[in-house]
Amino acid sequence: AEQTAIDGWQEKEDLARYLLTQKLPDITFMKHRRKGTAAAIWNAITQEFAQKSMLLRANLRTQFLNMRYTPGANLHTELDRLQVKYEDLMTMDIIVSDTEYASLVINFLP
Repeated sequence: AEQTAIDGWQEKEDLARYLLTQKLPDITFMKHRRKGTAAAIWNAITQEFAQKSMLLRANLRTQFLNMRYTPGANLHTELDRLQVKYEDLMTMDIIVSDTEYASLVINFLP
């Protein structure tokens, strides 16, 4: 009975590893393959990408808050550009407070 349970677990482990090799870029899987179980590999990958995601989100927010009016450009076009970037951040759940957004719009004006 114990061997049957072990064999069943190994079969599921092998399937999970196989699926990881099929769905992940080779370089990502190769980087983490020595972590042991499929669960350990997956945990390492999710931690790596969560850290990258946090940095990317912080950079996108900073870039947005540093946006400025392009001298000589059409003001309506520029405000549309600002609004599109703001909406992009909202779809990614990157929070910009109403105060920050209002301040950016005011500073954006020529």
